[in-house]
Amino acid sequence: VGGIIMCALALGMGYMFQGGMLAMGFAALVGFGFGFTMVFLMPIFTFERRKDEIEAHLPDVLEQLSTMSGMKNMDEIIRYLAETRLGAVSEEFAIGNHILRRNLNLNLALDRIRERSESKTVGRVLNLLNEGARRGVDVSDAAKKMAESMRNKHMILRERSASLSLQRYTLLTAAAIL
Repeated sequence: VGGIIMCALALGMGYMFQGGMLAMGFAALVGFGFGFTMVFLMPIFTFERRKDEIEAHLPDVLEQLSTMSGMKNMDEIIRYLAETRLGAVSEEFAIGNHILRRNLNLNLALDRIRERSESKTVGRVLNLLNEGARRGVDVSDAAKKMAESMRNKHMILRERSASLSLQRYTLLTAAAIL
C-alpha cells in the first residue's frame, strides 16, 4: 500500500513537472522502493533493534537482580524487574507482571515475555530463573553467573566481529592492489 501510494505520488510529481516518460518511470520506481522500505522493512529493523537492546541490557538486569538476595519466588522477580527502569527489558517484564496481576498463570506470563522478545537468550534466562525459583533456590548467585557468562559471550562476539572486519579490509586492500 505504501509503495503504491509513493509510486502514484512520484508519477503525479513527474507529470506535474512535465518530465519525460523515463523520468516519470524512474520517479515511480524510486517512490515504490521508498514506500516498500518504509512499510515492510522498517518494522523488521525496529523489532531487531529492540531485540538487540533487550539482549544488551540483560546482563545489567541480571547483575541488579543478583544484588537482591532472598528472592526465591518468580512472581517477585517479575514484579521487581517490571518496576525497575531498565528500558525495553522492564517493559517486557511489565507485560508479564500485568498478566500475573490478573491472576493468570505464571507460565503464561513467561511465555508471553518469550514470545514478544523472540530472543533465545531471554528464553534461556527465564528458564533458568524459573527453574531456580521452582526449586526454592536463591536466584542471586545464578543471576550473577549468568550475567558474567553473557558478558563473556558478548566480548567474544565483539572480538570475532573485529577479527572478521580486519580480514575483510585486508582482502579488499589486496584486491585493490591486484
